[in-house]
Amino acid sequence: MASLPRSLQWASAALALLVLSAGSPARSTGAMVGSTTTPQSQVARLLASLRGRASADPRPTTPQSQVARLLAHMTQAQKVGQMLMVSFSGASVSPQLLEMAHAWGIGGLILYRPNVVSAAQLRALIRAVQGAARTPLLIATDEEGGATAMVPYSVGVHTLLSAGEYGRLGASRRVYTDAALAGRDLRVLGVTMNLAPVLDVLLDSHSPIGTRSYGGDPNLVARLGSAAIRGYQSAGIAATAKHFLGLGGVSVDAHTGLPTVRRSRAQLEAAELVPFRAAARAGADALMVTHAALPALDPTGTSASLSRPIITGYLRGTLGYRGVIISDSLTMGAITDQMGLGEAAVRAAAAGSDIVLLASYEPLSPMALRGALQALLTAVASGRLAPATVDAAARRVLMLKAMLGLLR
Repeated sequence: MASLPRSLQWASAALALLVLSAGSPARSTGAMVGSTTTPQSQVARLLASLRGRASADPRPTTPQSQVARLLAHMTQAQKVGQMLMVSFSGASVSPQLLEMAHAWGIGGLILYRPNVVSAAQLRALIRAVQGAARTPLLIATDEEGGATAMVPYSVGVHTLLSAGEYGRLGASRRVYTDAALAGRDLRVLGVTMNLAPVLDVLLDSHSPIGTRSYGGDPNLVARLGSAAIRGYQSAGIAATAKHFLGLGGVSVDAHTGLPTVRRSRAQLEAAELVPFRAAARAGADALMVTHAALPALDPTGTSASLSRPIITGYLRGTLGYRGVIISDSLTMGAITDQMGLGEAAVRAAAAGSDIVLLASYEPLSPMALRGALQALLTAVASGRLAPATVDAAARRVLMLKAMLGLLR
């Protein structure tokens, strides 16, 4: 699969997993009636038997077979755990962190500046957490460039310009090279996923996105964003196209309230959606859905991050996106002003997010994180969250881990 473009890897992975999940017919082990007993026929039957055993019990040598084997031995609770990515406090390995990795079976961690002191400290922390996990974790960070850099140059990561500066330069080769260099450095430290690049088209000068955007030209954003995606992924880092959709055209900050993107479907297609279509073609491993109401895609005014018509209907259906879909952090004011963390996690998962992000720069209560996990488990038990939805999400998360070489 490594020789295929990433978009084709996701397509072939989806097809192969469907085939594997369908199973195979049982082989007959009965002796042939009227068979001869000559030495030659005995040898022939023995060789045929050995070949049959080898084909009936293949070793897992592909991402698809690795994922199929893991899923077959996972409990429903373990599959739900794969859907969680959380932040944590401090820069040391704590009992709570090890409990989340081992007992909770979370799918991933996100790193912020307070978690990073030095290269040696970060490698040791990631090594300890991965050692405690039953299934390797995705280790993510927000390394967008400019002011949004969670793993600094001081620990050995190539410095990235802000997206706005890259936009002014307009050089996709520079974007690709810098992303590949930063990706290489992150991977050496043990980081495997970057929640970047930002693909918001800057249509409102008062947008909080500001220089995190490549600019106001949708085609420029598409070109530079695609270059960044290819650069990160060439270095073995999963890239995440964000924020779907429309934060570059609103003045409300989703950290404090729910923005509403008041643009028609045709306007969205001509501007904000252009970079995301390009990202899907570039094979972006992940796509982040943000907290914004998009009446043109969901007339109810529900936040995109909690909207099944947007995530399952538009992204999976109309856009045909096959990679991992991750929610923006559900701890942001746009969500917490309306509901608790557990309810938000259930609604995001039911809408179609594969990864539910529970993260904050400030420390989160372990009780709140545990409550969100329990809410998801309760939703599965009650039927509110369909087991098939959980299975599909866990499968995509595990497939990403397999493509990153994390599964052994």
